[in-house]
Amino acid sequence: MSDEQARPQATSDVIRSALLTALNAIQTESGRSLPVLEDSLSLESLDGFDSWAAEEAVVLIEAELGVEFPGKFQPFFDESGELRTLGEAVAAIELHLKKSERSRR
Repeated sequence: MSDEQARPQATSDVIRSALLTALNAIQTESGRSLPVLEDSLSLESLDGFDSWAAEEAVVLIEAELGVEFPGKFQPFFDESGELRTLGEAVAAIELHLKKSERSRR
């Protein structure tokens, strides 16, 4: 069985869990708490969450999901540089993974 076949499908719930695990680790490491995040809540509500923290979160999410994103992939910021909501970040990761899966076929 190949790695691709062995890796479970990353559903939005799995992605959300990986994202929250990463955000919790970053906030805890920096001495901050992780507020309850609803899908509609902007990630701006995370104290100290900036582009450096976002890059660290991407690395942690990659490890959690067992995937590698391209160097410029950043699910936390939209095209204008504004922080997304949790739901938008989950959707951005899910869309990227689906596109990657299609391109490997």
